[in-house]
Amino acid sequence: MSFFAMISHRFGTYSQIMANLTIDLELFESDNVEDLTEEQMLEKDPVKVFKKLIKLQKELTTTMTKLRFL
Repeated sequence: MSFFAMISHRFGTYSQIMANLTIDLELFESDNVEDLTEEQMLEKDPVKVFKKLIKLQKELTTTMTKLRFL
């Protein structure tokens, strides 16, 4: 029972993410990509932004853990 509830919840979360996702097709045009800086490309790629946020969260958690033991 809980397995099906988990699958249903995950599908709902996935549906919400996909409903709010905007894909900028101009990013995939070759002439526009060459003109963008690395920071501008990062802003247009939500997966990279999300990965950086996860990395930042891990670093923050590690730092907070170290500070507790000092």
